[in-house]
Amino acid sequence: MSEPDVNASLAARQRQVLDAVTGTAAIPDGFAAFNVDVARGALLDKRARELHYAWPILAASLGEHLRPLFAEFAEHRPTRGMRNDGYAFATWLEARGDLPLAGALELAEARLWWVWSDDDTPPQRRTSRIASARFPGGRLVRTGNRVHTIGRPRTS
Repeated sequence: MSEPDVNASLAARQRQVLDAVTGTAAIPDGFAAFNVDVARGALLDKRARELHYAWPILAASLGEHLRPLFAEFAEHRPTRGMRNDGYAFATWLEARGDLPLAGALELAEARLWWVWSDDDTPPQRRTSRIASARFPGGRLVRTGNRVHTIGRPRTS
């Protein structure tokens, strides 16, 4: 086997292992499932810890439920960076009806300041001077650098 063939084969094998660790593919032949599961768990823990930096209110509002909920969310989703992971996680919780009020307010505020995409690109700062986002019980409205609250937050 020539060197380029060996390198291509090794790169393909490494990709299989990476996909298995991120949960997007099955464990390749010849690898111990236990070791891949340990690596997958460590990666999920790291991603969940990163939420404390990028989405601190969401992470705090979930408390002890953060890790199991995030593990369910991220099981078959590769990371897209901590900001994008947090946004996707918050919208996933919102769609399920499991987003705590404090997290809903943080999500609404994030929507006021940033434009989010569905791919791996980082969020872009909103250039408009006016933006609006809903939260349970009301709406946040941004005019320039000021944020106004319309309504009262409610939990149900």
